[in-house]
Amino acid sequence: MRFKKSTYSTAAEDCVEIALPQDAPAPIHIRDSKRPGGPTLRVAAEPYRSFTLALRRGALRARHDEDRKARARQALPIP
Repeated sequence: MRFKKSTYSTAAEDCVEIALPQDAPAPIHIRDSKRPGGPTLRVAAEPYRSFTLALRRGALRARHDEDRKARARQALPIP
């Protein structure tokens, strides 16, 4: 299995690596780049494809981002 590091990887290597299957029904393997010998998360190809498409469209945002923006709008100025 050949893992590929994300192009968004930082210099500190805080990232994930992906191994795409050679055969169609095989799962996609995802691992922490800092622990290459550690466990992997296996995901079926279709859910992974849907997830990455949603990321590219910007359809997925962290909930805390919206909460932070709402709190900023409600914040009172410091006297």
